[in-house]
This record gives sequence, structure tokens and C-alpha cells, in this order.
Amino acid sequence: MYRSSRYSYWETTLKTVISIAVLSITLITGCATEFQQGRNFDMNRASTFQRGKTTRQEIVAALGEPTSSGRNSDASYIEYQHETVKVDAIAQATSLFRSTNSMGDSRLKVCRFWFDSRNVLKEYNCADGLPNYQSLGK
Repeated sequence: MYRSSRYSYWETTLKTVISIAVLSITLITGCATEFQQGRNFDMNRASTFQRGKTTRQEIVAALGEPTSSGRNSDASYIEYQHETVKVDAIAQATSLFRSTNSMGDSRLKVCRFWFDSRNVLKEYNCADGLPNYQSLGK
């Protein structure tokens, strides 16, 4: 009798541990968070703009208000930037045990449009998926 009650205790404990593990995994896999920064825009529209022809106003009308703008000595620019970061709860939980510190997927889209003094498109650069936009050149 003593022996069967002891097995019953271990069976109950094992069932409880397995239930908690399954519940935890179910909750963790359902917990992914997405962060967005900047203004989303259709990067494919950039290929329809013509250097020497398209104006700043036409680009803003097509893509919306830019994320930023600026000027250097011979040209002005507007820039569109949108970043989406999907953080995976499992990646967060296991990041302590991995050599990389990635906790999800990241996507960065950037387009920068340069204009002459008449606000006509002079040059543009677009990139999709770069870890940062500082590698873009004029």
C-alpha cells in the first residue's frame, strides 16, 4: 500500500510539471510583439520618380510627409524611414544562453531624395533591410 501511494505522488507531480511546461510553452510562443518607428511608405514608388523632372511636391504627394529633411551646401533632401521590429518571446527567453543577441526580426526601409535649388529631383537612394542607414550615400 505504501508503495502504490508513493507512485501516485510521483505520477501526480510529473503530470503537474508536464502541464505547467506545456502551458508555459503555449503562452510564450503566442507572445510576439511588433514595434514600428517612422512612417510606412511604398518604396517601390521611388522607381517611378524621374531625375531632373519629378518635383519635391510630387514625391510628398505620392509618399506622404517625410520622416526628416535637411540641407547641405548645394542641395536639400527629404527622407522616408520605416522600421519594423518583431520581438519573439522565445528568442528573448533564450537570449541569455546564445552567443548572439538577436531577439527577433528587424526590417528597415529608407529612401532619401536630393533636390536642386528649384526643388527638382537630383538623385535618390533607397535601401531595404539594412541594419542602419548610414551606409547610404548621396
